[in-house]
Amino acid sequence: MNLKLIPSALVIFRFLISPFLLWDAIDGNTSVWFIIGFVAAFFSDIFDGIIARRLGVSNVQLRQADSLADVCLYTCISASAWLLR
Repeated sequence: MNLKLIPSALVIFRFLISPFLLWDAIDGNTSVWFIIGFVAAFFSDIFDGIIARRLGVSNVQLRQADSLADVCLYTCISASAWLLR
């Protein structure tokens, strides 16, 4: 596996998990998978930048994708919170 792809994979993971978190909350309840998914997404948000800088792959496109993934994740989390309360 190419280690330089890890930061991109973490960003893509956040894009992909976000709608599933919202989907889990749509009925007004969440499962344990919501917490597991959110914690994994939260840690991916923390570590993608650290790993990218350590591997020397940080660039404008990755930072922009990271920002968009953050907006997507936290928008879905906010909407989930709204639906739950």
